Amino acid sequence: MGRTLSGKVALVTGSTRGIGEDIAQALAREGAAVAVTGRNRRDGQRVVDGIVAEGGRAAFVELDLGDENSVAASVEATVAQFGGLHVLVNNAAPTEFISGQAGGDASVTDLTTEGWRKVTSVGMDGLFFMLRAAIPAMKACGGGSIINISSVASIQGRGGYDGYTAIKGAMNALTRSIAVNYSGDNIRCNCLVVGPVLTPGAVASLDQVPTLRQAIADTLLTPDIATPDGISGPVVFFASDASYYITGQQLTVDGGMSIKMPIPKLDP
Repeated sequence: MGRTLSGKVALVTGSTRGIGEDIAQALAREGAAVAVTGRNRRDGQRVVDGIVAEGGRAAFVELDLGDENSVAASVEATVAQFGGLHVLVNNAAPTEFISGQAGGDASVTDLTTEGWRKVTSVGMDGLFFMLRAAIPAMKACGGGSIINISSVASIQGRGGYDGYTAIKGAMNALTRSIAVNYSGDNIRCNCLVVGPVLTPGAVASLDQVPTLRQAIADTLLTPDIATPDGISGPVVFFASDASYYITGQQLTVDGGMSIKMPIPKLDP
């Protein structure tokens, strides 16, 4: 176990699987007590049990980001369990409603009002609810660090994802205003703009189209698509005092995807 985050308490939204699970584990390894949150108690307890088995501290806290009362209760439960809140990672996203799934996201002219609200109720309203509930708890502890997990969809257009693009673009902008508004309370706020990541769900999808993984990898400057630890490492840095002089920033963590011009290599 590390000591970088010893004595700190972290809440990670959407941490019962995928990137959020890896973030929760990484924060715990560095000494933080972690509130693992989500709607699925069984999955959440599995993550908690894994952290505890490694000698860390964690507890499952039920959270529905679309319900402001649930959000407020999750922060209260975290403080009651661990005595405060120093680190907030806004990781959860409405993945089940993205790109036309379950009547959700689409291009704007094909996007229903119901679909728009499915995406924004978690991605935008939920972000607002969590910040509103968590910042006073951080103030009471003398400050803290907020890390927002955004997406390259916020800086590059992608067909069929207009709702998702909107919520992640809003997250980028809100990162800056939160950093300005709460600097006097010793609260920092930064944002990771994340590219493709090989979560178990992503791997399952890529396995269905054998050529897709290589096609995505070809857009990168790194040898391959990142696994979740490529995201949790930067999160630990922003959560720690090592990043005390950094706030209001967007760090693009995408293997160079967003800086590579889409021009094919030509034979001489």
